[in-house]
Amino acid sequence: MQIGDGHLLVYSGVQENQRAAAGVGCILHAKVKVMMQKWSAISARILTIELKYNEKNATIIGVYGPDEDAKAENKEEFWDDLTLAVEESKGRCKS
Repeated sequence: MQIGDGHLLVYSGVQENQRAAAGVGCILHAKVKVMMQKWSAISARILTIELKYNEKNATIIGVYGPDEDAKAENKEEFWDDLTLAVEESKGRCKS
């Protein structure tokens, strides 16, 4: 979503009627958004943004983890998804 001054909001989350259940976002400055190659909504709690600048690659991983009271299986799924996102980004971020 384009926001003020040409900045870009990248968001992964839940339906509007589930507000405050989950969701994570990242605002990219107008000068940085041109470096974005792609972004992926891994889950309602994890997103990745791939950037390229001067022939170098970088991945931003945005997360909003479950709270302490969340069900164990939800926490485990979150950590599994995050581990996979980190491992996949390691392979893409070689210059």
